[in-house]
Amino acid sequence: MNRLLDIYDTQETSMSSNIDSIIEAAKMIEAADKTDLIKEKKIKWVKKTFEEWLEEDGEDQFYIFMKPVVTHYGVWQGHDKLNKAEMDHFDKYVNDYHCYGHPCMVDGMVDGKPHLTDSDMASYWGCKLITLNRHDMKLLKTLL
Repeated sequence: MNRLLDIYDTQETSMSSNIDSIIEAAKMIEAADKTDLIKEKKIKWVKKTFEEWLEEDGEDQFYIFMKPVVTHYGVWQGHDKLNKAEMDHFDKYVNDYHCYGHPCMVDGMVDGKPHLTDSDMASYWGCKLITLNRHDMKLLKTLL
């Protein structure tokens, strides 16, 4: 009987710990879902030509967002100043920032079935995001 009580106590403690972990993860997800780096004025899209970007000593990354009928060129001003959590958020939602101008918090499931967001569909229909890094450009110049 004591052995059964020990097992029960262990499982109850383990379940309580798991529940606490799940609650903590849910709080983190909820906080992350509220992040919008544009609304928080941490980043701003600035149209720029490739030549302008190369000549300046500004943002490290240059973006080319190609849609079937139009191509956008520019930088996310403030991108280089993001902290690790903000950078991880931006990397996760980079296509959304380009498609919508904000992160899309759709979990990819509708009625328990996989669902594509507009940014997912954009990729499927031929939209492409190319990111160029200033360091890579400098390295390329030295090699040429």
